[in-house]
Amino acid sequence: MSHFGVLSYKSTGHLNPLIALSRQLIDRGHRVTFFQKQEVEAQVRQHGLEFVPIGPFRHSSAEDGRTSGQSSLSGIAALRYGIHRIVGDMEMFLREGPTALARAGVDTLIMDEIVLSGPTLAELLRLPYFVISTSVPHNFGWTAPRRISPRPTFFGRVQNALLHVSILRMRGPVRRRLDRTRRQAGLEPIRGIEKVFPALAH
Repeated sequence: MSHFGVLSYKSTGHLNPLIALSRQLIDRGHRVTFFQKQEVEAQVRQHGLEFVPIGPFRHSSAEDGRTSGQSSLSGIAALRYGIHRIVGDMEMFLREGPTALARAGVDTLIMDEIVLSGPTLAELLRLPYFVISTSVPHNFGWTAPRRISPRPTFFGRVQNALLHVSILRMRGPVRRRLDRTRRQAGLEPIRGIEKVFPALAH
C-alpha cells in the first residue's frame, strides 16, 4: 500500500474533491497525508486524514484583515498584491516542502493543478506524482489547452500572447521565480518537466 502526500490549494472547491479522493484511497488500504497551511487542518482531520502544516499559523482575524486589504486595491496594485501572494506561497512550499515530505515518509504525491510548486517538489524528491484538475485542465498554466486557444488569426495570436503573459502560462514573475529556484537546485526550467519528469497521470 502507498503513503500518498496530497498538495491542495486551500479553498473549498479544491480541498473538498481531494478530501473525497483521499477517503477512497483510505478505504482501499492506503495512507494519506495532506500538506497545507494550518488553517485547514481541522477540516482535513475531521475526515480521518493525516495532516502536516506548512508555513506559520495565521489566525483567521489576520487572514480577514489581509483579505479586506486586498479588496480595497484595484488595477495594477491588486495584480501586484496577487502575484506577491502567489510567489510567497510557492516559495514557502518549495522551502519547507522537501523536508516535510521526506520526514513524513510519503512515496507518491497527489497534487492539485493549481499548486505550482508541486511538480518541482516531486522532481526534487524523485517521487512519482498524479495531477488532479478540479476545473478546466490547463497543465498548470504552462500551456494553454487547444480547445480554449484562439484560432491562428492575427487577433488570435494577439489573444494567445496575452494568455502567455497572464496566469494561464506564468511567463511573468511567478514562473521566473520558480525557474530561478529550479536552477539553484540543478533542475531544468519548468517547461521541460513533461519530458524529464512527467506525471503518472493527469
